[in-house]
Formats: sequence, structure tokens, C-alpha cells
Amino acid sequence: MRKWFIFLSTMLLSIFIVARIQQENQQLQFLSYNAVDIVGRSGDSQLSSREEFTKTLNDLAVQTDSVIARRVVEPQENGKVKFVYDVYGEGNLPEGWERASKVSVETSDLVNSYLIVSGPLTSDELAEVIKQEGYSTWISPGYSVYYSTYALLLSEEFLVSVALCLLTFVSLTLIYRIKDLRSAGIRRVSGQSFAKIIFLPVMTDGVMLGLTYLANVILALSILFYLQLLNTITLSIILLSLALFVVTLFILSLSLSLVYVLGLKVVSLVEVLKGKLPLKRLLALMLLGQLASILVVGWTINRTVVYYNELQMVEKGLEEWDKAGAYYQASYSYGSAFNGELSKEEQEARWYQFAKAAIQNHGALFVKNNLNRYLQGDESDGINKYDYDPSGHTIFVSPNYLDIQNIQVSEEFRSKMYSLKQGEFGLIIPDKLKGQEETLVRIYIDYLNTYGREGLDIDSSQLFEFQPYTSLVESNQSRFLYNTVPYILEQYLIDPIIVVITPESTGDTPASQILWGTSLQSLFLVDYQQSIQLLKEQGVYQWVSYLLNSKATYYENLNSIRKQFLFLLLGALIGIATSILLFNTMNLVYFEQFRREIFIRRLAGMTFIELHFTYLITQLLVLGVGMLGLLFVTNELGLSAGTGAIFLSNLFLILFLQERKESKIAYTVLQGG
Repeated sequence: MRKWFIFLSTMLLSIFIVARIQQENQQLQFLSYNAVDIVGRSGDSQLSSREEFTKTLNDLAVQTDSVIARRVVEPQENGKVKFVYDVYGEGNLPEGWERASKVSVETSDLVNSYLIVSGPLTSDELAEVIKQEGYSTWISPGYSVYYSTYALLLSEEFLVSVALCLLTFVSLTLIYRIKDLRSAGIRRVSGQSFAKIIFLPVMTDGVMLGLTYLANVILALSILFYLQLLNTITLSIILLSLALFVVTLFILSLSLSLVYVLGLKVVSLVEVLKGKLPLKRLLALMLLGQLASILVVGWTINRTVVYYNELQMVEKGLEEWDKAGAYYQASYSYGSAFNGELSKEEQEARWYQFAKAAIQNHGALFVKNNLNRYLQGDESDGINKYDYDPSGHTIFVSPNYLDIQNIQVSEEFRSKMYSLKQGEFGLIIPDKLKGQEETLVRIYIDYLNTYGREGLDIDSSQLFEFQPYTSLVESNQSRFLYNTVPYILEQYLIDPIIVVITPESTGDTPASQILWGTSLQSLFLVDYQQSIQLLKEQGVYQWVSYLLNSKATYYENLNSIRKQFLFLLLGALIGIATSILLFNTMNLVYFEQFRREIFIRRLAGMTFIELHFTYLITQLLVLGVGMLGLLFVTNELGLSAGTGAIFLSNLFLILFLQERKESKIAYTVLQGG
């Protein structure tokens, strides 16, 4: 059983690593090379033209016999990541890398990452040349294979899996070692040295682990070769990660062998041959194992419950997304975050014009909420996400949201929303707030007036003030958020205040430009090809990495949470099984040592509690410490108490069954059998 467990657990680890490599292959390749990132303009320096910049880098690459590659991200209708590269120099790109088309080369932003894919050119030399062209730079050294492995595998699911595998291995190895104690005593009597007794099972494990490692390396590399993902980086990651796991198992095997064999030195060989074990050391080890088991299982159950609640929250939007049309969301590129060939103000002005054209002429939908602000519990201004405030329980929408979501307002109000002029907005208030309209109107006017200022300073002159159109709607209504952000789970808000605005109504001011220029994630475009064309027409295409199908993004997020939930649920079940295995092993040690004493005390009329009082107290202490540790980790009293109750029930059940078993062979025990 132990051999099969070692092989299967290592095989599952291999498959997991291959899946992660397939998922992150392009990023792994990218991060393995030294790179220089352009992060904006260098002070007030004059930027060289695109032609001059390209010629300078080409000359540098030729002079140093190197190849420099600039990464370009091209939007894809299927939402997949597609990286292509503009090449400087006369060499070739690494295998599997695609050269950028002439159009992409000429239209993509120069503010990007520049990789040294071959040659003696150093990052410092490349950075210095780029600085001379007027840009500010940041040097990014290539990741080592150790850091790449760490970054690839460090995830909650992976850590839970490894922890459970190690716990199970410890349990199985302890059972094996305990059963082998008497045999070890016989070998010791026959003259075998302690060293040989210790290292014989360890060497057996070593051979088994070595063969397992070899078989799984071949399996993983074969899959990578078939997927055309086998290269120096992926080969190194497979070799290193599997080696770390196998070596950890070997160290555990060695440690357990040392513990149980060294225990033979404090117990006479005659007692060992009769079945007496080095109890204190074994019990201490078993208690530590039980404590770790309680913590791992409790934490895994807690995470499973959390993921279940998250899954339920995300699934609430399933029906609405099924009915939704084909919307697309643009994603900012790396270069859009920095001041490159255009100033930040010029970029925001272009984004404003893009949003205006998309909503006004192409049927784009705008839905913006404040949930992102409260992810880290930001209530610094005293407003929480349930307060009726512009930064609280409010959504900002375009007029077509009212039709798409069938918001029950009058036709007159609806008509006005489609013809909002500068300084006008719609304010839709749940009727449970009736009587507070005047206060709410004042709050929202004061907030929106910041978009009517000439500048961003609070002292800037007011170009225009906002005027509302108000409407009351029925309360207890769920408003769909069109949320595709993976770390924000809510799909609906109950009775939020709805603010209807357009780029036209907020005006072409600095604050308004920032609002529309930073809300790309809240803008849902219609028709993929039409949206690509509009991005190009408005001069913002070079600042877009992806144009993703919103519905597909939601389904992807939902499936990801489903997988995580099922994975953690499986982990919880395996963890509970592992814990029971540890408890069973503990009882094996306990009854093996005290079976004679237990029977004698039973004859003396002692009750079940009296018979096992010391053992039960020890177990209760372990459970108590485990529950306190679990309470500290999860901050969930009910979960901690429930986990403790499960283990306590398991303890009494095993003791009861074991006592019945011991009763059947009681007379044999008295005779020394």
C-alpha cells in the first residue's frame, strides 16, 4: 500500500506541475530572460522618434552580436493570451516565439519590456542606451529555475496537497515501522548492528523513491514533449520539483527510522521480543502527528466552506449571464500604465473620447460599482459598502442599463436618460428611502460636482453644476452588476442607488477624463470587430492587451472556483482519512504496550474511563491545543469545536472497538502471548 501511495502521489504531483507549465508556459519563458522595462519618460527629456529608437536598438544588437525582443500583446477574440515579438538584431527568436506583424510593430506602444534573448549584451548596457533615447527604465533580471519553480507551484491547492501527502506518508511509514519493531529486535539479537537496522529500511525506501522519481520524470517529460513544451526551463522545473518532493519523503523516512530504532536502546531486547515498544518516543511522535492532522483538516474544512460560500455567490449570476448578449471588455496593456510617447493627460483624453463614442454611437454598456474599494476593508472616510453614498451602496450606469435590466421607471424618465446633457444625471432611489430624497440628492450633486471643475484641485473654478432627474423604484430589488472581476464575488446588489451618467453628461473635464479613462473594466463593448476598429480610430488600440468576451470570462471565473472547491473538498476528505489513520496508529501503539495491564485492571472492576484515564487526558490535551491553534488560524469557534468533536468521537469509537477486540484474546495476553 505504501509503495502504491508513493508512486501515485508523485504521479499526481507530476501531472499538476505539467498542467501549471502548460498554463504559464509563455510567462515562464518571458521571465527567464534578462529584460529592461521602459516605465515612462526620463524627466523632461526629449523622446526620440519611433524610427530613431528602432534604428538605435538594431545597431546596438548588431554591434554586440545579440538579439533583443520587444513583447507585443495582440487582442484575440477567443480571449486567449497571444504574445508576439518585435526583433532587433540579426538573430532568431527562441523556438515557439512568434514574430510580430508589420502592423503590430508599427502601432504597438514602445513602452514595454525588452528582452535580451541571446548574445553578450548586458541589461545595464541596454538600459543606458534606452535612457539616451529619453526613456526611464527598470532592469528585470531573469528568474532562476528555483524562483520559477517557487512562483509556479506556490498556491493554496498545491500546499494543501503536499501537506496531506506528507501526513499520509508519515502515517503509513509509522505503521510499517511499528509492525517491524519485533523483527528489528530479532535482527539485533542475531548480531545485526544498529546502523544496519536503521539504514536497511531507509535504503529500501531510497531505491523505491529513486525508481518512482525516474518513472515520473519520464512520464512528465513525455507529456511535455507531446505538448511541444519541452525546453531547458521546463526540464529544470520538472527535475527540481519532483526531486524536492522525493527527497522530502526520503528525509521523513530516515527520521522515522532513527526515532524507532534508537528507541530500542532504552528497551531491553527481551521486552521488545515480547512486544513492548519504546512508548514515550513513539507516543510523542504520534501526538505531534495528531496535532498536525487536526490543524490541517480543520484549516482545509474551513477553506472548503469559504470556497463553497464563494461558489454560491458567483453562481447567483449564472442565469443572468446566460441571458446576456455578447459583450467584450478591453484590458489595459503594460505600456498604458506609464507616460510614454503621450502624456498621461493626453492618454486620458483619448480614453474619454473612446468611451463617449462607444456608449453614444455603438451601444456599449457601462456598469460601475464600488466593491473593489472594500476588498481590503477600506472605510477610512467612515463610509461602508452598505451606506447610501456615492462611494458606498451605489452603482453608476449608462442609460441602456435601464432597458437591459428592465428597471421600472416612467417612460418620461427613461427618455430623459437617453438625452442627458452636460451636468445632468439620473438618480434612482429605492422607495424605502422615501422622505430622504432631498438629503440624498444633495450628497450626490456634491459628489458629481467634482467632475464639473476646471482642474483637479478642490479650489479649481466650477465650470458647471449638476442637476438631477430623480425617480423612486420598488425596494427589495436585486440589481445585476455584470461583474467579471475574479476577486470580487458579488453578482448582485440589493436596492443600491442607481446613478445614470454618460461621458457627455460628466463633461470633457480632467476629472471626467480620469473617470472614463480608468473605468475600462466597467465598459462592456458590443461586437468584437467593431470594437477593435473603434479602438484604432480613437488612437487607444496600442494601450490594449486583450479584448475579452465578458460572458466567457465569467464562466472561466466560475469554473475556477468550482475546481478549487472540489479540490479542497477532496483534500478535506483525504485529510480526515489520514487523521483517522494516525489515530488508529496511535491506538495500535497504546494497546500494544498496555494490553496486559488493561486486562488486569478490568478484572479488578475498573470502568472504561478509569482504564483509559491517562490516555484520554493526553488525547484531550492534544485536541484542546489543536482546537486553540485552529481557532487562532481560522477565527471560527464553531469550526474548531466541530473538528474537535469529530476527532473525539473517532477516539471513543476506536477505543471501544479495540477494547472489544482485546477482550477476545484476554486470556492469551495473561499467559504472555
